[in-house]
Amino acid sequence: MTWLQEWKAIAVRIDALLQATTLYYQSTARVGADNYGVANLDIIPACRAIVEDLTTFSKCYETFVPPAAWPLLARLVDQLTDRLTSRPGGLPGVQGMIVPLSVFRAEFEFHLRDVSAVVRNLVVRAFTHLQRLLIADSSVQAVWQQAYRKDEPTCERLGAAHLLAHGIWAFKASEAGERTDLVLGTHLVFNAQVESAAEGLVLTEWKRVVKPAETVKKAEEAVRQMCRYSESSLAGFELATDRYVVLVSYDLLVNVPTDFKEAGITYHHVNVAVAPSVPSRVARRRRRGEPKG
Repeated sequence: MTWLQEWKAIAVRIDALLQATTLYYQSTARVGADNYGVANLDIIPACRAIVEDLTTFSKCYETFVPPAAWPLLARLVDQLTDRLTSRPGGLPGVQGMIVPLSVFRAEFEFHLRDVSAVVRNLVVRAFTHLQRLLIADSSVQAVWQQAYRKDEPTCERLGAAHLLAHGIWAFKASEAGERTDLVLGTHLVFNAQVESAAEGLVLTEWKRVVKPAETVKKAEEAVRQMCRYSESSLAGFELATDRYVVLVSYDLLVNVPTDFKEAGITYHHVNVAVAPSVPSRVARRRRRGEPKG
């Protein structure tokens, strides 16, 4: 289960408890008392269970939760843990637990809508899907191998089309530092079509690696070209803190550079192999080192 799936499960529990608490308030208002001790026997123990889940969640997924959302989670866990220690009871106890949970639920969900986290996950999914297609589907292999044999622009056009199927509008930087549409080769204008067709914009640079020994050189060239990019970021739509170097090779490369961060921007390296070997063969190549050819 991913951290988002686990959060959704916790969020469902919070929503259900909020509904139960609404019913509790309505019923106690009618009769004027909590005759069956529902607050102490049911609602507060349910709050305690949710706080325990959130405590575990915070320990397991600190590095995954978006930075803007993390302080909200940490503060709530501390706040409600303190209140539970004082053994709250009755209507005041329910109020002291339910209201913070409700506010937290709304604020946390708002910050999870951060475009960076969403778009970053979509990019990972798109490249994972592409590499698996190249293993599983011979027709996809044939199309990509033909593009690889032809030239680099053909590879980047094909790659951009694949990314768009996953909600990513990939572009590259022109000589003038402007956004260039990878498919059309023209200046990319942000308009209603782009906004409605994709979840976000991502800066990429595609390099065809013919000789494995050129891998590092090609990657460095891609980073230099991305550094030209000078257009203002489209807040709320563009992934401004992450850029992707895509190395298209015949077989899987064993010397792909590691990702690095510079001036607040993370440069990711992705290898797309159009005729990937079986994993055991790649492992043997990694152990003996990449061929110089």
